[in-house]
Amino acid sequence: MTREKFKQKQFCELTREEQFKADIARKDEIIKNREYMLAEKEKELNKLEVELNLISAIKSATILLQSIQIVNLEKMIELNG
Repeated sequence: MTREKFKQKQFCELTREEQFKADIARKDEIIKNREYMLAEKEKELNKLEVELNLISAIKSATILLQSIQIVNLEKMIELNG
């Protein structure tokens, strides 16, 4: 007998009140699992947001450095030319 069938057999043997309580307990467990999964997804999204912000900052710094290099090259051309 599989574990699932065994659980079903056990459940069928319960009284209505016990079945109701077992239903509530299962639903509570499902809610807890969903809350945990949502919390994990939120952590993952926060991590991705931090990574995107870091990438954006690196791009901005790269643009700034390239602008400085251009200005420096222009000044070198002025001095030499």
